Formats: sequence, structure tokens, C-alpha cells
Amino acid sequence: MRIASRLRLISAATLAALLLMVPVVAGSLLAFRRAKSEYLLANAVKVNFLERNSARDQYFLHREERAKRQWFLHLDEGDALLLKAGALFREEGDAGTIEELRLLLKENASIFQRIVANTGALQRAGGNREILEELDKRLYSQMLLKAATYNGLAANLERGTGARVEEAYRRLAIIIGLFASTLAVVTSLAATHLARLIRRRLEPLHAGVRRVADGDLDFRFGAGPMDEFGELAGSIDAMTDKLQASTRELERETARRIKAVAAREGEARFRAWFDLPLIGICITSPEKGWLEVNDHLCDMLGYGREELKGRSWADLTHPGDLAADQVRFEQVMRGELEGYALEKRFLKKDGGILEAELAVRCVRTPGGGVDYFVALILDITERRQAEAQRQVLSAQLQQTQKMESLGSLAGGVAHDMNNVLGAILGLATAHLEVQPPESPAHQAFDTITRAAVRGRELVKSLLAFARRSLAEDTELDVNAVLMDNVRILERTTLSRVQLELALAPALRPMRGDPGALAHAFMNLCVNAVDAMPQGGTLALRTRNVGDAWIEVQVEDTGAGMAPEVLEKALDPFFTTKGVGKGTGLGLSLVYSTVKAHRGVLELKSWPGQGTLVAMRFPACEAAPAPSAASGASAARPGQGTLQVLLVDDDELIQTSTGILLGILGHGIAAARSGEEALALLESSSPDVVILDMNMPGLGGAGTLPLLRALRPDVPVLLATGRVDQTALDLVEAWPRVTLMSKPFSMEELQERLGALSASDVPQAGA
Repeated sequence: MRIASRLRLISAATLAALLLMVPVVAGSLLAFRRAKSEYLLANAVKVNFLERNSARDQYFLHREERAKRQWFLHLDEGDALLLKAGALFREEGDAGTIEELRLLLKENASIFQRIVANTGALQRAGGNREILEELDKRLYSQMLLKAATYNGLAANLERGTGARVEEAYRRLAIIIGLFASTLAVVTSLAATHLARLIRRRLEPLHAGVRRVADGDLDFRFGAGPMDEFGELAGSIDAMTDKLQASTRELERETARRIKAVAAREGEARFRAWFDLPLIGICITSPEKGWLEVNDHLCDMLGYGREELKGRSWADLTHPGDLAADQVRFEQVMRGELEGYALEKRFLKKDGGILEAELAVRCVRTPGGGVDYFVALILDITERRQAEAQRQVLSAQLQQTQKMESLGSLAGGVAHDMNNVLGAILGLATAHLEVQPPESPAHQAFDTITRAAVRGRELVKSLLAFARRSLAEDTELDVNAVLMDNVRILERTTLSRVQLELALAPALRPMRGDPGALAHAFMNLCVNAVDAMPQGGTLALRTRNVGDAWIEVQVEDTGAGMAPEVLEKALDPFFTTKGVGKGTGLGLSLVYSTVKAHRGVLELKSWPGQGTLVAMRFPACEAAPAPSAASGASAARPGQGTLQVLLVDDDELIQTSTGILLGILGHGIAAARSGEEALALLESSSPDVVILDMNMPGLGGAGTLPLLRALRPDVPVLLATGRVDQTALDLVEAWPRVTLMSKPFSMEELQERLGALSASDVPQAGA
């Protein structure tokens, strides 16, 4: 059977199994959804009961009209829920329970009406007030008894529907598991069978082709299975037959022509053999002149036969290769060699260069002198181009490996550096708050704060090498980012150059990290200004490209770059600036930022004319404007002291953060590892946990699930100096978890603690 037929048969069988399983899976899914709907309705009945009881108790305590209206509102809602349940529930016993609940609801309504009427009588009571009060208490007791019965029935209904949900879910999971397992087994068996079949048929085919390639033209595959491989083997046999016949014919023709040449002594030397349009063939004299050439060589060099005969082969040899060829030629003339082979370049008539492999053999006279030379010339230009392309790809691979190595180094350094900067920034901002604004101490701490913030930005830039996803992914307007850069540059360096802006008015938005893009654009603008010390023009342009891209161009009219400099411009730490004037990270950071945004960077430069950097980014559709309600701020915690559990293995962070929390009026407990923190949580209940991502042992990622198992409701601030996909996944997977970037100042810490919802952080003394 043919392999294609086997594939179709296996595919049909697999599809049939899939179609047979679909109704079973669909039925189980519908049963699960129905059970879930019943459970949700039973839960709603239970919640309505609790809300009605709350309104009843409020009315009994305060006799307010609002509580009475709420009770009757919940009564109508409960009656509607029971009507809906009566139509939906089909299990035996559920209908009776729902009917009992409806009777109890009506009885509660009647008793509550009597309580309401008695309330009016109490308000108008005179001497018989004690009797009315006793009646009121008895009515309330009756309602409590009815409510207890109602609660029990509602709880039984909720438990029953919950059990059905669990049973339907288990059944659905088992069916899906069986379906997936069956499909996986069938696919695996089919793939294994086909792989073995193809390998069994391919191995002898490969061995036979190697024998033919090695020169065994007598080899034949012979008859075999009539499948695709059998047809291929037959085609190879037919090709081998033709090749063998052609080779024998060529051998016979060559022998005949050689004999004819020998008989006529040169006038018809190898004429038919020369005319084969496969390779350039020529006969040259000991004086380096062309005696005879074939048409293919003329086509290769661009000269006619007579033009070549008027020149020597040395005239058409590239000057750089002439010396090597001359040495071999003289060795043959002296009798040291009979022939030689080398790669050389010929000069074509149109000024181009022919890359060729040259094989030379001499024919000697009876006296031992050289009569003439026979040379074969093979065009290897395409091979050289392929080798050059391979070298370019190899250089690109080395560039990528260097960038990845540097990214790994930056990621490793960032954690410890952020901890050091965190201690400096936190304590500096704390002291800055308490110093008089004009005092020397305030100025000193302000300088320390700005230096720490600058270090934080540098670490953030270095992390661009290690980051595989963006620290921030928002919709942004590239024109706005560029204009922010222009406003900064206008106050600093743009006075030396002329600025030209050509920003597309209807530029499509994109998604990305505005800070990283602003830093990249600023690097390019500063480089452009540095390249124009005597003045010039800096052009910033944006435009839409096609339906899915936008382009940003930064062009200057500065000194430009030579080709050898342009080739290394994107390499990390490569710079043409003097010692102490450049890090060599500017363009490589720009390149990594563009790649992180799934973009393409093109760098062009012309010595003495300027440089053009073109960056293309994928565009996105503009999101609708947020509604006014979306701007509402989250509730802030109370002013009481919070008990904070700080989990960080770095002593500097523990000390500095502990001081900041103390200044802010919060209590603190510290742990150096996730294991130590979990031990503390077994005996204490903090209001907030600050959890470091990078620690020995469990680390932040391993600690968070265990922490949630012990304290499901405690808010967690996940502190990290490197916002990667792991951290983002943790925030999305667990509730009440918020990211906090390291290093952070006291103001940022206070803002994060203040942004927690009042429902998440208990008030002091609560």
C-alpha cells in the first residue's frame, strides 16, 4: 500500500474516533452546566434567605420603614427564585423541597405582616402595651422557628446541587481524559508505524544513492514495493542508466577525439570535447598565449575567440592571484610538476571578476619540453557567494550569542545591584522627608536620592538584554513619546543643531513599554547630536507602513560611519568615542529594545554624509476611551498600624525596609527565606506580606502558593528588580498579589501600602 494511502486511512480512522466521542463529551458538558446552574440557583436562594433575615432583625430592633421595605423586596426576590427553581430542578425530591420552601415563605410573610400591624398598635398602645409586646415576641419567635426550618431546607438543596456539580465534573473529566488518552495513543502508534516504515524504506535508498555518487554506475535497485520510495528508486535507476550511457559515450568520444587531435597535430584539437557547455576549456602555449578556447569559456569571460587569442592568460588574471599562478607555471616549465590546481580570479570584459577553479595539465614533447597546456576552468562565483552568505549568517549568530551572554550577565548582576540601590534609595528618601528643605543635609540626601534613581534606571537599561518580555505593555502614541524627548532635548543639546519634525498626524498606535522606547529614542538623538559637533540637521520622522506597521526614522547630517565601523555598530561595548566618553551600550540597547517590541531595526550610514536609523514596529488598533467611572480611585486603608511580614534574604533590604516601615508607623516581622516565612505564618497573621522573588530555597515563586494555602486573604506585595513573565504569571494566577519594582523609595512604599483596598487590609484593633 502507498504511504499516502496509509496516511489517509489513519486520518480517517482518527477522525471517526473523534466524531464518536464528540456526542459523549458534549452530553457530559451539558450535564455539568445544568448541575452548575442548579447549584448557583440554590446558592442564590440561601443568600436571599440570609438577606431577608437581616432585614427582619433590623426591623424588629429599630422598627424602621426602610428595613420593612427591604424585607418585602427580598420576599419578592425569594418567591421569584423559588418559581425559577421549580421550573429548572428535575431531581427527585427537589420539587417537594421547593414547595415546602414556598409554603414557609408565605407563612413568614403572614407572620411578618402581623408583626408590622402589631408595631402600629404598640406605637398607639395605652394600658395594654405589655400584652402587645408579649404578642410581638411570640410572633418573632414563630418567625425564627420558620426561618430555621427554611434554612435547613435551603442548605440541603444547596448541598444536593453541589454534590451533583462535583459528580458531573468528575464524569466530564474522566470522559475528556479517556478521549485525550485514546487520541494520543492512536496518534503515537500511527506516527511510530510511519516512522519505522519510512526509515526502513529510506535507508537502502540512501545507501544506493551514495554508491552511485561514489562512482558505482553498475548499481541498480531493481524491483521493489510499488510505493513512493519504489517509484523514486526506479527513477534513480533510470537516471543511472542514462548517466552510465552518457559516460561511456563521452569516454568513447573523448578517446576518438584525442586520437584525431594527435593525428592532425593540433588544428582540430579536442574540438567536439571543447564544445560541451559544462565547463570552460582552453589550450595555451608555453608563452601563455591562448591557442584554443571553447564557447563556454568565451561566455564566462565575455570575450570572443579572436579577442582571447590576441591576449595572454596573464593579461586576464587578477593582479592579486597572478603571483601564485606564475609560481606553479614555472614549476611545470622546469619539469617539477606535471600539472596543478588552484582557485583564482579572472578579469571579465565588462570589468567584473570571475571566481574560478583552475586545473592545468601539460602535454610534453618527446624531448621532455612543454608542447602545450590543457586547462579546465570551473565558475565558482555562486559557491563563493553562498560561502559569503554563510559567513554573514555565522556573524549574525555570533552577534546573537554575544547579546544573549550579555543579557545573562546583566540579569545576574541586576538582583544584587537592585538590593544595594534599594537600601540607599529607601534610607535616603526617608531622611529627605525629615530634613529642612534648604539645609545642607537635605541637599546631600537629595543628591544621594537622584544618584540612586539614576542607578536604578541604568540597571533597568541593562536588563533590556536579559528581558524576553516588556516590563510594561500598554497602548502608546509614538509621536507623543518623540515629542517628550524633543522637549527634553530643547532644554539641553538641540541649541547646536537644527531640528526637523515630520510626524504622521494619523499615526497608528502600538503596544509597548513607553519608558524603554523613550530611552532608545533619546540614545539615538544624543548620538546624532554628538556626530554633529559643528552643527547640522536632526530629522525625526514617523509614518504608517502598510496595514500593520509603523516606522520611526532618526537621521542626522553628521560625520557618518565607515563600513567597518557600521558592521560593528550594534555590538555591545563597541564605541568610537574616546576613553571615558562612551560605554558602547547605546546602539546595542536600542537594538535589544526594538527586538523586545517585535520590531525591525535598519542602520545606514555614509561617511561625511550622516546616519539613518529606521525602526519598524507592529501597529495595533486604538482601544476605546475609558469611561468616567473607570477613573475612580481604590479605597485606601485606615490610619491604624499595619503588621508587615518582610521576606527577603538580603540583610541590606531587611534593615533599610524595616527602618522605612517603622518611620511610616507600621510593625514588622522579618524572614530570610520562604521556608522561614511559612513557619512564622503558622503562628501569626500579618496584615501585609512583602515577598522577594529571588531567594535561595523556595524563592518567591515557590513560597507564594504555600503562603496562600496558610493565609488565603492576606495581601502580598511581590518585590522584584526584574519584571519577567514568571512574576507577571504569579500576579495573574493569585488574587490580592501586586508587583512592586525594586529598588523603591519610602514614598513609593507608602503609596503601595496606601493603594491596598480597605477590605484587603484589616484596620488596627479590628
